[in-house]
Amino acid sequence: MTSKNASIDEIHHSVSSALEGKPSIPASVRAAIERMPKHPSEPSQTVLSKRQREVLKMIQAGLSNQAIATVLHISELTVKAHLRAIFRILGVSNRVECVRRAESLRII
Repeated sequence: MTSKNASIDEIHHSVSSALEGKPSIPASVRAAIERMPKHPSEPSQTVLSKRQREVLKMIQAGLSNQAIATVLHISELTVKAHLRAIFRILGVSNRVECVRRAESLRII
């Protein structure tokens, strides 16, 4: 892998490594990879989209899928899609678990 902004030395190193069958990762990419957490942290507010957080708050308030759809001007199927995504991200299977988990993580 070589950046289009790579220096001649970096390109030479990448080609040499490729010819030897070795992977070549630019230093900037390696540094970015090293800064990434080794294990994903607990789901946080940044994991959910703004719309998913809106749906989550409405679940907390006890609104039905139809009511959420009406308030957000989206279809009920879209609400269900948001719910499936939220449940998957939070690792839960129903609304009660979802709200409890979100509250414990301080998402809502």
